[in-house]
Amino acid sequence: MWQAKTFRYQRDRTQSFHRIVDGIEKADILSYYESHVYMDSDFVPAVSVQHITRNLFLAKYRRDVDRVNRTFDILHAWGILPTRNCHILDLGCGYGAFIAQWMAHGFGDAYGIELSSAARQISPVSSHIMWGDVNRADSLPIPEELSMIVALDVIEHLFDVKQVLKTLYRKTGAQLKMLIEIPIVKPGIDKETLAQYKYLYPTRHLHLYTPCGIEQTLCECGYRLLQSEVFKEGNKYLMLIEKEE
Repeated sequence: MWQAKTFRYQRDRTQSFHRIVDGIEKADILSYYESHVYMDSDFVPAVSVQHITRNLFLAKYRRDVDRVNRTFDILHAWGILPTRNCHILDLGCGYGAFIAQWMAHGFGDAYGIELSSAARQISPVSSHIMWGDVNRADSLPIPEELSMIVALDVIEHLFDVKQVLKTLYRKTGAQLKMLIEIPIVKPGIDKETLAQYKYLYPTRHLHLYTPCGIEQTLCECGYRLLQSEVFKEGNKYLMLIEKEE
């Protein structure tokens, strides 16, 4: 057991950490996400978003588009960037920068699931975003003819990662691919260093995975790793996985 501030984390055999949260904490976390918009790599209060100037909004949107295009560059390097008819579902899509660019490039149809109503209100592709809590994977609307699920900076926020992954496995078709981006920690990292981790405040990362930890979790839920890349000075891990039948 490791305690940071008032938060308790359990360390598993892969050297990953998982925060212990009770029902009240879960409700507070969901309330936070409902009242914020994730944009430009940060959560912005919905009341503040309403007062953002057009120029500031466009600047933030351009930076988010740049991040999306860097992900597209990695997919291109892997040789899997589609030309058309690759339909995706983006879990925790925020205000839809990824799905907007996916459709703008003509790769296929794109839809998103998002908890924040404010995010959908400011989205350039609001008609493609559905309200939903990814933690309740059983109730998520899964479009037909889905080629890939996208989960960028989402897995670390889920209450029960394995339950969500197993439910998605059960609800989707054969050979479905999933693109996952997740922050990672180094195996054997000491508790003093972890205590300085900037995403420990109540609403943020509930899981601090090592590369081995997330790979093992995916394997236990029925997925195999196709491609992967560590970037951002070793702090981020991008993975393409596929259902094993």
